[in-house]
Amino acid sequence: MSGSGVLIVRNMHGGPTTFLHEHDGMKTPYEWFGAGDIDERDILEVPESMAMSPHFRKAVARGILKVEEGDEDVIASVNRAGMRWQERQLQRRNEIEAQMDRQEDRSMVVIPCQAPGPRGSLCGASVFEREATKGAKPPLCSAHQHLSTNFVQVETDEIRNGKAVMIWVEASKTARNEIPG
Repeated sequence: MSGSGVLIVRNMHGGPTTFLHEHDGMKTPYEWFGAGDIDERDILEVPESMAMSPHFRKAVARGILKVEEGDEDVIASVNRAGMRWQERQLQRRNEIEAQMDRQEDRSMVVIPCQAPGPRGSLCGASVFEREATKGAKPPLCSAHQHLSTNFVQVETDEIRNGKAVMIWVEASKTARNEIPG
């Protein structure tokens, strides 16, 4: 790297980005407007020596800044550093995911209790069921669990995901071979 040339650098970040470049004992601030600035103030000409800064390389590796023009060797060097950083990040992510204990879906749904309530209505108390086992047993609150043998699962006319929707109905409320609609 000769350090005598310039680089054309674009800000890829949505907001303004500032970089403080230290060279020859001086600190020079460079400020880019947010990506897509209509006056193209998201593009700056910067000294090639900026590519030697580890902070600049990190900004390029993380996709905040992008070197668009300059010495091909400098651009290749900055891009290689960025690729190595991205590879390390991918390796770390894979190591972490390998250590994660992935459990089954434990989300819960709330269903009203289907047992008879006062004056011919339903009990309606909240019954919590795991999403993965929803529909495996009649939705009955703890006060009505003893009625589980009185319920049967029947198919409705409604189709979801290519399958008929099943509901639980109290057996004494259905006539033989009658499917509620």
